[in-house]
Amino acid sequence: MAVGSYCHVQLAQLKHQERIYSGLYGDERRIEVLNTASGPVAKVVQDALFDVIVLGICRLLDPAGPARKPSKNLTFAFLIELLPMPDRKGEYDAALEVLRADAAPLRDRRNMHIAHADSAALREGAQVGWVSMRQIKSALDGMYDLLSKIYVNEFDMGLSGWLPNVHHELQFLRALVFGNTVYAQKLDEWREAYLATPYGENLPDLQDIYPDWLRTPKD
Repeated sequence: MAVGSYCHVQLAQLKHQERIYSGLYGDERRIEVLNTASGPVAKVVQDALFDVIVLGICRLLDPAGPARKPSKNLTFAFLIELLPMPDRKGEYDAALEVLRADAAPLRDRRNMHIAHADSAALREGAQVGWVSMRQIKSALDGMYDLLSKIYVNEFDMGLSGWLPNVHHELQFLRALVFGNTVYAQKLDEWREAYLATPYGENLPDLQDIYPDWLRTPKD
């Protein structure tokens, strides 16, 4: 159970990081704000966060390690290996192999760009190490589905999903756009208007103080 909890916590953290990455770099107007603040800093953060996500996915999908190894890797494979009832292990192993096959580009990036610098990446037209956000999101969703199935079948427990509408990157972007002082002032003005609204009248919507591209999405 401890290995399952570890996998769940790591997976939730990776999804949180992916959401922040997509929130910061998935919209041209937000990228413009980051570049205006400091393009080089924004690029360093972008590259580092991207590789942290790739590395985290690959680590969870790695093999458990040799049978005689005294200390195993904390991975999905090790979790499946530890399950007390062997009936469904074959099904879980097969699903894990599908996930690992789909995540091959991520492992290429981990092995050839993050953990090592492979000369194959310098060949003309080489695509070694190229990974899309679609592949990352697909890997995370597939891993969640497998872990959820293991929890339900083996531990008789539901697995909590991704936290809805948690977008910490928006607070960061809003502070960059307005400045911390003005942003705090806007929040105070909204709270005052909210508290001063007479009973029966429509309450002011917090999202109205932001431009459309800085509003919390409706997940």
